[in-house]
Amino acid sequence: MKTRCGPRLPRRLRRPAPLPATRSQIRQKVEQIRACYQVEAILELSQMDPNVDHLARLDKEARLLDEFLASLEEQI
Repeated sequence: MKTRCGPRLPRRLRRPAPLPATRSQIRQKVEQIRACYQVEAILELSQMDPNVDHLARLDKEARLLDEFLASLEEQI
């Protein structure tokens, strides 16, 4: 004879661990960030008195993204 000790609590649903990003996903994300930098630079240049330091920083960060993409391509 089975005895019940009370209502059974539902099991906690476990989510599977997320898969690591693929190279194409990383490349797509980096290209999106670089496009945002380009839009920001265009908006800065459209102002009457553009901030040159800000433009230089955007250019430097865009170059770093280009270098990262180049190193990613070399690993393939």
